[in-house]
Amino acid sequence: MIAYIEGEIVDLSYSANQMYIIVRNACGVGYGVFVPSNSVLQLEEEVKLFTSLQVREDSQTLYGFLSLEQKEMFENVLNVTGIGPKIALSIVSNYSSPEFKEILYSGDYQTLSKVKGLGEKGAKKIVLELQGVYEQDFYTGGSVVEKELFDELNKALKSLGFRGEELKGLVQKGREEYKKVDGDMTVENLISIVLRNDQK
Repeated sequence: MIAYIEGEIVDLSYSANQMYIIVRNACGVGYGVFVPSNSVLQLEEEVKLFTSLQVREDSQTLYGFLSLEQKEMFENVLNVTGIGPKIALSIVSNYSSPEFKEILYSGDYQTLSKVKGLGEKGAKKIVLELQGVYEQDFYTGGSVVEKELFDELNKALKSLGFRGEELKGLVQKGREEYKKVDGDMTVENLISIVLRNDQK
């Protein structure tokens, strides 16, 4: 498996939502790599790309990314049933990782469906299958204990089937209750309170 390649860009061309480059490494070997179209690259530039090799019956295609975060996003989308590498690369070309995560958290498949060749049905499938893949960080700042508490609350509510805006709203309620008692609360207390409030 090729984890990454490093070398000089000796050729570069664009097409819809992707860029094709040839990278020559120090040994003189040239690798043809498809990269997201939003990558800022130029000829004769030294580059390091984290790669994903996709093997099909009739082809072996190398996809490259400037960050591990982009590569992870590409491979997660590719794991969705019926989604191929071209669509996955188009999504990485159109959205940053934080933007993509926000689409998943909010269930905003309409925005995702704007990716050329995807459509509403494919976008719904991606949102449905990947909502639980990325852990949403609802609580920032404060102590390690506080962060662990809200991570536990997040996971517990997910296990109960809450997703997207509903999940976000419940965790926000938990934060408000947590502040009222100056932090003297367990995750069990928080779950009980937010679910009781949700049923009112």
